[in-house]
Amino acid sequence: MWGILRRSVYRRPFYRPLAAPFLNRRLAHSEKETYTEGPNGFLFNEKPLLPGERREWEAWEGVFYYGVLANLIAVLVVVKFKPKNNLKEQIHAEAVKRVEAREAAANER
Repeated sequence: MWGILRRSVYRRPFYRPLAAPFLNRRLAHSEKETYTEGPNGFLFNEKPLLPGERREWEAWEGVFYYGVLANLIAVLVVVKFKPKNNLKEQIHAEAVKRVEAREAAANER
């Protein structure tokens, strides 16, 4: 069985001639023009602000920051007020009800 698999791997056609034109086009395109600015020595290519200047937010920053804050508050509220589904607590509550019912029945006699 393994001999058949090995032979089938070696008999596959070689597709390099089909991929070569795509690679040549991609390399030629990358040499023609660049879409990014060259490095200027600053972090994220942002020049430092002058004293008293404020950086303006990008379009996505407000949505991201306020969205994360809203989700955090929603998760905290859900975790705080989620019902207690612990089996021991349910059993304890049921036992307390039964004991109170027995005591109430005993007091009525």
